[in-house]
Amino acid sequence: MKIIRFAMLAFIAAAGCDIPQRPVSEGNVTGSFFAELFGKRCSAEILFGSYAGGIDNKSYGEIKNLLSARGGQLTTKEKPWGREGERAICADIANASAADRLVQEVAAIIAAHEPTKGPVTVTRGPPLP
Repeated sequence: MKIIRFAMLAFIAAAGCDIPQRPVSEGNVTGSFFAELFGKRCSAEILFGSYAGGIDNKSYGEIKNLLSARGGQLTTKEKPWGREGERAICADIANASAADRLVQEVAAIIAAHEPTKGPVTVTRGPPLP
């Protein structure tokens, strides 16, 4: 009987809670992990996470090679953010269609290594001003 009362109280308490809203809308800096880490959103936001075993080094290496090959077309900044090699790469490119192509190429590298050792994501940020 105590379990049923506890379950009912838990349900009532949860019913009064608001559904969390996604804190980031396209181009909005507030609540963005990249904005907190780099002080701004990026054309291509690449995130390497870990499932307690480090990042996916194969994807990381290929993506770094791709970004290096682009040389003067884009600027990149990289920052570690975790204790297991997690890192974020901010890649900015002035041309919107080039940024879209870059995101597609990075996504193709990630897909080629699925399942990755840790989560690897790429997001197209807002257009540069």
